[in-house]
Amino acid sequence: MRFRPIGLLLSGVVVASSACSMDATAPASAPSLAASSAPAAWVGSDWSGVALGTQGSATGATGKSTTYVVTIDPQRAQVLRFGDYTLDLPGNAICDRESGYGLDLFNQDCKTEKDSVTITALVTSTGNRVPRIDLLPEIRFSPKRVVTLSLFVADASMPASSPRILYCPSTSSTLCVDEALVDPSLATQVDAESNTVFRRIKHFSGYFVEW
Repeated sequence: MRFRPIGLLLSGVVVASSACSMDATAPASAPSLAASSAPAAWVGSDWSGVALGTQGSATGATGKSTTYVVTIDPQRAQVLRFGDYTLDLPGNAICDRESGYGLDLFNQDCKTEKDSVTITALVTSTGNRVPRIDLLPEIRFSPKRVVTLSLFVADASMPASSPRILYCPSTSSTLCVDEALVDPSLATQVDAESNTVFRRIKHFSGYFVEW
């Protein structure tokens, strides 16, 4: 199926954990892991070989979907890699689950979560070869922290025009929007040297790259 302006990202999980905060102005680099491999942990630059999550797949009307589940310590910086997609999550970035969620809250300060958080990523193939990703549960981030979502794009697939990472309000929505139109800090950026498309995100939901 073809999605209208909107989409999502992720596939193949790698989790990196660090005690210090991360600079999310550009996506961090981490070794890739095949989508068929189980989620595994990276601690600093050392491979720990510790399984942190589970994954499964199914085929539906919209194509093949893969679900990844991982539990993290929100007080530590994390690098979550899902195939060609990477989520850079600084420590103390996730708002407390009682802080609320919604368009009117995404820029409001919050008390950050201290307890472990389980993240589910649903990755669904689309007609344009760029997978859509839905991140659950509904989580918003402290505006004091910069959380970055990035996508590696192969040389042959790198578009000549400027791509946009769009926001999809729900897992069933095919109408996605460019949040940068009202918040310039969420504009999509391209690093041509590393073939990476990335932008800041202020909350979990669905994301999709529109070429």
